[in-house]
Amino acid sequence: MFQDNTVINEYNLKKISLADKIFEHPHQAFKSIHITGTNGKGSVAKMVFSILQKAGKKVGCFTSPHLNDIRERIETDAGQISKKDFVYYLNKILRSGVSLSYFETLVMIAFLYFKDKKCEYAVIEVGMGGSVDATNIIRPIMSCITSIGVDHEKYLWSTAKEIAIHKAGIIKPGVPVVINKKNPIIEKTAKEKKAPIIFAKKKPTNLLWAHQEENAGLAYSICKKLWISENKITQGLKNVQHPGRLQYITKNLLIDGAHNIDGLHILKTYLTSIRKKYKKIIYCFGLKEGKDPRELIVPIFGKDKEYIIVKEKSIMLEDVASLAKKMIGEKYILQTPTQIKKLAKQNPSTLYVVFGSLYMIGAFI
Repeated sequence: MFQDNTVINEYNLKKISLADKIFEHPHQAFKSIHITGTNGKGSVAKMVFSILQKAGKKVGCFTSPHLNDIRERIETDAGQISKKDFVYYLNKILRSGVSLSYFETLVMIAFLYFKDKKCEYAVIEVGMGGSVDATNIIRPIMSCITSIGVDHEKYLWSTAKEIAIHKAGIIKPGVPVVINKKNPIIEKTAKEKKAPIIFAKKKPTNLLWAHQEENAGLAYSICKKLWISENKITQGLKNVQHPGRLQYITKNLLIDGAHNIDGLHILKTYLTSIRKKYKKIIYCFGLKEGKDPRELIVPIFGKDKEYIIVKEKSIMLEDVASLAKKMIGEKYILQTPTQIKKLAKQNPSTLYVVFGSLYMIGAFI
């Protein structure tokens, strides 16, 4: 029953809208906050989720991808969806007769679950893009666009202008949209739809590095508009749980979900700031299928660096043999997550940085 969409022309809202109709529009049972962006959307979603929990709200959160367990994508203030509930809603959807994609199925499971759990709010992160993302059937009370950059070119659009147009597709008539940088396309779309724009300012959070302060500012602005108190917002931002984003597994083993040009530049800036703490840095990576390290990794981190290609099997990842063939002239070795952990333990003055895909770094947690 699952279908895997791989080309942009196949992405539309027809099937998810049909399923939504069959199940009597479950997303209308709660107030949604809809979040898109090239980078930071997952962090903002987790921040808003944390704040609303601190405020005592009954809240759900839908994010993607997951690191180790698919149930990570669907949670409420009571925790992740249980295995029993996940199977129950999955079977309910399969029996409906609508042939949904993998992601569409997860979206519908989340909406049905949040409705049945009587969530007052649900924080909804898009999967990819915005306008034709399966989550875009909702009518949110707040929208947020975190950043505009190039990613998922194989599946979506290839220029910043096209990406901005489709991310702006989550903006709904009259619904406030929170952003932190001026963008003519987003601003034009908001004006046409009479959607008030809120410009966010940086705020402190427990997540590492300056870009997370920008994300915290977005979450702050969203929750202020929801009349959440300053105290609860501060508490929420200081207690965010978001594994895999600049997370130290040990003192010299760092994992990060950076997987596109903007994210990798942020990671490089952070590494530059801590460079003096270590004798050297070794760059360990895996990439989503179709991505080329010569175009994405080497130009940013350099040709004279030491690289490890992570041997982690996943249908979402580029085959390690393929990655190795593309690393022409570069110094690299192949290692499993277990082997990299062992190397880090043996070489405490060397920083091992793992990045490139969230589908891979989950193996390190």
